[in-house]
Amino acid sequence: MKERVKLTINTEPEKALIKIIGMKRAYKKGMKLNVGQYKILVTSPTYTPQELIVHLEKDKNVFDVVLESSIEQIECQEEQQDFPLEFINRNYLKKLNNCTYQLAVNADSSTPFKLLVAKNSHKSKHLMKARLAILTTEASGNSSLTIELIKPRQARITAGSSGISDVPQSIRSDILRDLKQSSVRLTILDATFSY
Repeated sequence: MKERVKLTINTEPEKALIKIIGMKRAYKKGMKLNVGQYKILVTSPTYTPQELIVHLEKDKNVFDVVLESSIEQIECQEEQQDFPLEFINRNYLKKLNNCTYQLAVNADSSTPFKLLVAKNSHKSKHLMKARLAILTTEASGNSSLTIELIKPRQARITAGSSGISDVPQSIRSDILRDLKQSSVRLTILDATFSY
């Protein structure tokens, strides 16, 4: 009869998903398995998956796996040609350069920033959030800068797909109220992507 040994896999982050490839049984800490070789897959959101082979023996039954973060923050540069995020609100925003958009509506419009449709062209990662600057320049030359965190309304904007975000209502109201005597620009400062 084959010797059975308790298998323990410690992961960082702690709540990573552990799968023994080729086995229907779900992994449980301390589960008993025959001595031998097993292929393990460890995954967790926002971390790079790791696949490894463990040799389970009586005196070697505890294994540690540390996943690397897959989060990538990219700053938007005006001259940069390959920034993987753009807003495609054609009716409301006029693209000025790689990062900046001019509000292209009149003061009667109520939806310029209510539905910001973002397109992700990152080949392998989802959009998690984008940091925006909203610059209001009054006729007098005075400027005010507001930075907000915009998160996709749908859980993630997958590679090549679009999603919707909202600028907070309070900021929208201020922009629309002042639009007659102001020029409003929206600039993408940076965007955060992850698996």
